[in-house]
Amino acid sequence: MRPSLAVLISLCIAAPAGPAISQGELAEAGDDPLDLIEAYQSGYFQVVAVSCFQLYASTGIIDSNYNGGFIDGETALLALEQNSLLHSVCVTTLARIEELTPADDELAQDEIGRLLAVLGAEGELIRALRDAFTEPSEENDARVEAALSAVEEALESYVGQQ
Repeated sequence: MRPSLAVLISLCIAAPAGPAISQGELAEAGDDPLDLIEAYQSGYFQVVAVSCFQLYASTGIIDSNYNGGFIDGETALLALEQNSLLHSVCVTTLARIEELTPADDELAQDEIGRLLAVLGAEGELIRALRDAFTEPSEENDARVEAALSAVEEALESYVGQQ
């Protein structure tokens, strides 16, 4: 069952990073404006999925550079904050879309859940790295390794369910 037109339109119009769809543009979309709205939703999900892989890659680079002695803890924290910003935007906007998506839209709810699972694991990795950069210890290093493994598993699971 397709979600209601009103819910889909509100998803597109409420998205702060994207252009709002005017009534005129919606009317010009053709016989089925849901196609346009579904394209926005699909595109958003793709951007979040790519962001998840980007977060994984860039946090790995930050960690490697820190552990290799190429950057200090302060520089690593500054770089990590950029990742935290991207992570926060993805989680916040995805949570809003989850809130507005009808429960009976199983495909969208499934995709949202899978993306939130990856983002949850990445959030733990960011927190573990933040602690490791500010207070280096074997315990914090072990947390980073565990969080890294959890992100890898979440990404593999995400790709495996495509």
